[in-house]
Amino acid sequence: MEALDQYRRALEIWPGGTEAMTRRAAVAALLKRIEVDVSEQRLTAWEGEELVYNFVCSTGKSGTPTKYGRFSVISKMPRAYGSAWDIWMPYWLGIYWAGGSENGIHGLPILSSGQTLWSGYLGQPVSYGCIVLDTWAAKQLYDWADIGTEVIIHE
Repeated sequence: MEALDQYRRALEIWPGGTEAMTRRAAVAALLKRIEVDVSEQRLTAWEGEELVYNFVCSTGKSGTPTKYGRFSVISKMPRAYGSAWDIWMPYWLGIYWAGGSENGIHGLPILSSGQTLWSGYLGQPVSYGCIVLDTWAAKQLYDWADIGTEVIIHE
């Protein structure tokens, strides 16, 4: 009987009423996507068909290439630590696992000594598999992207 009552209640919902309205933010999150063009060393962010960001990036070098494919943002941290290299990675967006490490998109890495790595090399493949942006650009993307935002990495 409970199922029948719920069915009858569902039939009473007015299509323009607040109960039937989909939250705009929830729909917008589904329209967001990040694309990484490895051959061009560019990262673009899209909301539907509208270009939101277009940044130069650095992807993985030949021994540690960035993986091609369709992924999604699975984690967000204002600052992630890479113990294997003793580096801090600002504005971390985790996108896939590579062995025991998570690879992602982040700002220029910083050694524990405070030295920033690769600042003169953006636009060239230099990372250990991650997608590296200028730190300002990484913050913009971090603030814009949601968990679940699609990430497409291609040649």
